[in-house]
Amino acid sequence: MGQISQIITGQPVYLDANVFIYALEAYPEFIPAITELFGLIDSGKLYAVTSQLTLAETLVKPFRDSNIHLQQAYQASLQNKVCLVLIFCCYKNRNKVKEC
Repeated sequence: MGQISQIITGQPVYLDANVFIYALEAYPEFIPAITELFGLIDSGKLYAVTSQLTLAETLVKPFRDSNIHLQQAYQASLQNKVCLVLIFCCYKNRNKVKEC
């Protein structure tokens, strides 16, 4: 059992843009943790959410670099799956985020 599965027990987790950037651009120092994290998600042992803001943040550099392959990879990885849900947020006021 890895470190992530010892820390996270049955609670949904929010995945920020950095998690996807580290995974898709293969930052060597994060590969073991990312592999464990997405293994838990893929096996249904961990439920994760992210938002359309994550998609927007991850696409900045691929669009700037005209990297269509990486754009498509981010868009595919951020599609709803059984245990990874992309939520859409709308801001009702500056202190609260509400799922739409």
